[in-house]
Amino acid sequence: MKKICIIGKGSIGVRHAKIFHKYGCEIFFYRTFKNLKSYKLDFFFTEINTLNDFKKNSFDLIVICNPTSLHFKTLNKLSEYTKNFFIEKPLVSNLKEVKALEKLVIKKKLNLFSGYFLRYNKNILKLKSIISNNIGKINNSNLLWHTYMPNWHPGENYKRSYTARKKLGGGVIQTCSHEIDLASYFFGPVKDVLCKKLKSNLNLEVESSVIIILNHVNGIISQINLNYVSKNIDRFIEVYFDRFQIKLDLNKKYILKKISEKKEKIIIKNYQKLVDAYENQNRYILQNLNRDNSKLHLKDTIHTEKIIQYCKLSLKNNKLTKVI
Repeated sequence: MKKICIIGKGSIGVRHAKIFHKYGCEIFFYRTFKNLKSYKLDFFFTEINTLNDFKKNSFDLIVICNPTSLHFKTLNKLSEYTKNFFIEKPLVSNLKEVKALEKLVIKKKLNLFSGYFLRYNKNILKLKSIISNNIGKINNSNLLWHTYMPNWHPGENYKRSYTARKKLGGGVIQTCSHEIDLASYFFGPVKDVLCKKLKSNLNLEVESSVIIILNHVNGIISQINLNYVSKNIDRFIEVYFDRFQIKLDLNKKYILKKISEKKEKIIIKNYQKLVDAYENQNRYILQNLNRDNSKLHLKDTIHTEKIIQYCKLSLKNNKLTKVI
């Protein structure tokens, strides 16, 4: 039985616990803040609260689900207790930590998995296949995610959550970074970014609505619209090819191929719920523990983190910013 230690017992940590338990793992939680609200589980788990507990247990995997601003500090502190780490997205909260993360992983030969679970969704994989087979015929893309963050955790004061607090790594760019990762996944490396802040009707200390332009190395342009204070919930990906258009609607659950105003067809039969991709992701992680760290995988992971941080830098400086 594999032993999994989860850092943080919020909604995401509990979700991972349920999935890993379903796959027959023994679950441990490590928390430093005991007075915070935690979510109940209907199976046995063990709570630990000292580093000595890590020495006593030989964990197969450590899952880092605490606030983003604590991710790298946690990884650095626990890297001597296992080689396998799964860090929820985004992995870090600034460019300095991106560089430090890469050095640490290489130096200690860690196996690092990131929490971009949409890469494991069957419909995303279908779209990825279409894109890969027509990459030279793509003109541009549009990725949009509008959600309403105050409704994410009913009963909680959303302004006190890490998503709304700057010092904890909040803000829509980091919190809703799946679309940034997907743009990189679909269309390859990015050479420069431009990020603009949009108006918001909520008084938050972090950005809550942005437009991002990614200029990919291969010439494809991705436009990303992220908004987590919108009551008009919507989420889709549009890719414009020379002779047709593909739209994956993640809310209405279809992939549409549009050739002209009068000619279009649905090219998906069995839509997979987004939440099912969490199980696909966690199963993949369990199957790939203790593998040799892939330089290509690490490079891809680090590149996504760089794009996120350069988007923040572009927003701060209000100008086009090169991804180094």
